Amino acid sequence: MYILTKYLITLAISGAVSSTMPSHAGNSYMPTIPSTQSIKFRVPCNGVLPWSSGTVYNAGQFVVHNGRLYVAKWWTQGEMPGISLVWEDQGACS
Repeated sequence: MYILTKYLITLAISGAVSSTMPSHAGNSYMPTIPSTQSIKFRVPCNGVLPWSSGTVYNAGQFVVHNGRLYVAKWWTQGEMPGISLVWEDQGACS
């Protein structure tokens, strides 16, 4: 049985960082740093069955399709992972 878990990962950046850039006509500029970054990890897929168009899947069930792990967000049948919005991509299989 697989359990869907989301993790919050915090990255610390170190080194010489300036809080402002050189001013122009008396104005200072703050650098823009993206607040969110997506990181995809390879996930173990051992024991997860491949997707089958004739199988009924309920929310939370996992399948492997084209080397990737997917989890169903709601009841589905015949909707292909990677194409349909019912499937959430969990990453490449390791």
